[in-house]
Amino acid sequence: MLLSLSGRGLDCRTPVTPRLQVAVPEELQKTFFPWLEKEEAVLSARVAADGSGEDEALRDILGLVRFFRALSRAMAAQLGRNRELMARLLTDDVVRDPCARALIMEELRRAPPAPVVGPAVDQVLCGASTVVVPPASTPPTARVSQRLVADRDRVLAMQAKGLLGGAPVQQSTDECVPLLPMQEQIGWEQALDEYAVGIDGRVGIWSLQQNFGNRWRLRQQGAAKTRVVECFSERGALYRAFDIEDGRRWQTLGVEGVAFFLKQKYAQCRNSNAVLAALRRDYPNQRP
Repeated sequence: MLLSLSGRGLDCRTPVTPRLQVAVPEELQKTFFPWLEKEEAVLSARVAADGSGEDEALRDILGLVRFFRALSRAMAAQLGRNRELMARLLTDDVVRDPCARALIMEELRRAPPAPVVGPAVDQVLCGASTVVVPPASTPPTARVSQRLVADRDRVLAMQAKGLLGGAPVQQSTDECVPLLPMQEQIGWEQALDEYAVGIDGRVGIWSLQQNFGNRWRLRQQGAAKTRVVECFSERGALYRAFDIEDGRRWQTLGVEGVAFFLKQKYAQCRNSNAVLAALRRDYPNQRP
């Protein structure tokens, strides 16, 4: 694990010293990953309020962090569960980097301090060239929605790019979608930017529509939903104009270029109301 986290080559042998066996006082342990207790409390409170808020992956990660606070022989039993977790990183295809996969494989091949081998570890060590998900030893208690899996992948990808900007995420048993607020009382050019490329470091509404359809606004609750739906409806002609011109000019101009084209086209209009009126005339809503 030390070698894997260091990013060093497979031929590198990281030295191990007895210092890891020194007893560490509890108060000193809490200075390492000091946010752990807070995050565990937040997760427990969420699960207590709503059972669907359980997140096994997050609980596993928090458990792994707690494990690294005081490495000692007394925690050998916990090591077995962590080996199983490392194996699941391969069997569930979470880790895709070839070097990282090779490092985890090398670690799992080493004899554990106790005879602890789970189904995922057993599957990885069987020597198959292609790792597959092993059959569960017991039937699953609930079916995982494919939409939920796809939604989570998209949300994580956007968060990794810093696009969601702290937007809350609505999660249920069958879907997961960001709830993006919309700015009010802004000019039409800013509204176009909000739709096309995003503002304040957030993802553009257009991109959110491509990934989640209209769920990002219809899953909002109460007054927030009313405001978002009204704003979206009021600016519908602006969004429709961008969608049409994007279909015509994206290959030559790109997303930002299409937005700039529309700004130039209606730059002579007096105000936002005049622009929206011109857009409704030039880009009528064609209904079957």
